[in-house]
Amino acid sequence: MAHEDPRPAFRTSRRSVLRASALTVPAVLLGSSARGDAALAAPAAARRRLAVQVADPHATQSAIDLAALLDSWSGAGQMTAGQQLNVNGDDPFGPVTTLGGLATRIRVLGWTTNEWDYAVRHEYNEDVLPDLIAKAQASTPTVLVTSWYPHNPRTGAEAHRQPGPKVVKQVLTKGTPERKAFLKEFDTKVAPYLLELQSHGVATIFRPLIEANSFWFWWGCNNSHGGSSEWKSGVRKLFRLVQQRAWSKHGIHNVLWGYSFVPADNYNAASPVSILPTFSDGSPAYDIAGLSSYDFEAHADDTDVLELGSYLDVAHHAPRMALGEVGPSNSNGNWDPHVITSTLISAAFANGWQSPSYGMFWFDDGDPDPTNTDGSWVAGVKQLSSLTGGTSWLATSNADGLINVTP
Repeated sequence: MAHEDPRPAFRTSRRSVLRASALTVPAVLLGSSARGDAALAAPAAARRRLAVQVADPHATQSAIDLAALLDSWSGAGQMTAGQQLNVNGDDPFGPVTTLGGLATRIRVLGWTTNEWDYAVRHEYNEDVLPDLIAKAQASTPTVLVTSWYPHNPRTGAEAHRQPGPKVVKQVLTKGTPERKAFLKEFDTKVAPYLLELQSHGVATIFRPLIEANSFWFWWGCNNSHGGSSEWKSGVRKLFRLVQQRAWSKHGIHNVLWGYSFVPADNYNAASPVSILPTFSDGSPAYDIAGLSSYDFEAHADDTDVLELGSYLDVAHHAPRMALGEVGPSNSNGNWDPHVITSTLISAAFANGWQSPSYGMFWFDDGDPDPTNTDGSWVAGVKQLSSLTGGTSWLATSNADGLINVTP
């Protein structure tokens, strides 16, 4: 039975396109939930008590173990493949099961709270989250990446109904309808699911503001010149507002906070470095930065590339890196992920930068438009199992699903 699927609509409505462990542990918190502005400031001294660098000074052991797992991968010059699931679709795990025997090499699974909340409220796919929890608790754990695309708190429209209106300032102003709507959505449609994971001792990477330096979301860049100083300050505060809400109101501490960005030089976007979320002492308020790197296929089939614009700039500051979203856009599937390996090896050799711990492929979300050349059509074949070189590239990973990406 077909159901409404907001993700394809989201993908095909952009006016510009990107080129471009959770572990099984006891659900024990390290310390009590943070309370008050002083605790929420999370000074560096408090965070140094943790053996592994994480933003949350009260992180659960599962979150710390997840950070350590990601560090072990990138520290060895390796990455793993991730696959986004369509959790309100007819076959949520289809992008993975179609890989056959190679499915076990997928070590990272992504899901979106908006899609899951829709499914839950319409009483289908109820087993998806329990299944994800079981995979995260397996002896070889799957890492979960949770994404949230908040609706525009003024209009109620989906996040992709760009260019806005841009209402970051209103959300940051206490007492406004926009702030109340924004926080209510987090409280009722995001926090319960993060807490469900936490109750099972499962950590997750959480991406609260996708592609924050872009201009196609209501929280995004407010002009075509890199964003105003007011917006840059505001979007950093917006990230921290979500973080503070999670910590102080809900006691959510099983999260590694993900900062999502796009290449600045390709999209008239803001510099991703200019809006990195930080604490008052200037230290990172996030745990991992993920570049969205999509290769727009101008005629549904052109030269394959991995766009790494802005990656190195952010990597100089970030505790960890990932290819938060990667693969082709407007593609008929004739795209070879081996370009990821070759490009990363060349880049690492030239720059000595830290490797991404994973690369997340989206699911197939529509048909390409072979006549489109301006980047306005973003649907197409995306999931690893559907790409020409997808399975052969995945087969280059070892038994643990790790691929060498350094010389």
